[in-house]
Amino acid sequence: MPKNRDWERGDLVYIPQGCTLEEKDDQAGYGFYRTGKPELGMVISSDIPNKYTIFCMGRVLVAPYNQVHCLWPKKG
Repeated sequence: MPKNRDWERGDLVYIPQGCTLEEKDDQAGYGFYRTGKPELGMVISSDIPNKYTIFCMGRVLVAPYNQVHCLWPKKG
């Protein structure tokens, strides 16, 4: 498994059931969402310390790095 800091844009991630995700809403500020079942997502960025911005369930969400798991190790 690659270390969290080695993840790049486009990497696929597994989000387990019960993971708390943040969603930024321009009108309401931040909202929180807890996954009801395991989900798949894609890394968009790792600009926020200890968090990843991911695309999951048709929206852009922020997930704590210790609650998401990379699906495939990097090659090379």
